[in-house]
Amino acid sequence: MLRAILLLSSVIWFCPISVIADVKPGDGNNRLDRLHVELKSSKNQAEADTTVRKIWIEWLKSGKPAIDRMMADAIARVDRNELQGALGVLDQVVQQAPHYAEGWNSRATVLYLLGSFEKSVADIGRTLALEPRHFGAMAGLGKILLQRGKLKEALGVYRRALVVNPFMVERDSVIPALEREVEGRGI
Repeated sequence: MLRAILLLSSVIWFCPISVIADVKPGDGNNRLDRLHVELKSSKNQAEADTTVRKIWIEWLKSGKPAIDRMMADAIARVDRNELQGALGVLDQVVQQAPHYAEGWNSRATVLYLLGSFEKSVADIGRTLALEPRHFGAMAGLGKILLQRGKLKEALGVYRRALVVNPFMVERDSVIPALEREVEGRGI
C-alpha cells in the first residue's frame, strides 16, 4: 500500500501502487459493470478484496498510454511523499483527460493529503459525476465531512458507498459509530 495513503486511517481511496503493474488494456465499462455485480455477490471479505483490487485496476485504465504513464508517475510520487510533484502530474492528467474519473479521484486524494479540503471535495464531485460507483471517492468525501463535523452528511455518504461496496472497512467501525452519534442507535 502507499505509505502516504495509510495516513488516511482506514480509508483507501487512492489505489495501492502494486495495482499499477496489473493495469492492461481491457474491455472497459462492461468489465467494470460485471465486477460491481461480482463485488455485491461476494460471499466473504477475501472474495470482496480480490474484486475491489480488480475494480481499482479498471478504474486506472484511462485508454491513453500517455495518461496511464502519468498516473503511474503520480502514484510513485505519492509513495515517495512527493505530493507537490504528484499534484503537478495530476493537474496535467485532468487537463488532458477530463473524462477520466480516476485522474480526478487521484488528484482529490493528493489535495486531501496537502490539506486542500475544498479543492479535494470539488475533485471528488467530478469523480462521482463521471463514475457514480466510485466507493473510494465516496469514502474520501465521508472522511472529509467527518473531519469537518458534518456527521449526518458523512453518514449518508458512507451509506451510499456501502450500497456499492458492502465489504468496505468502514462498515464495522465508522458507520456504526456515526449511527450511534447521529441517530442514537447501532446498525
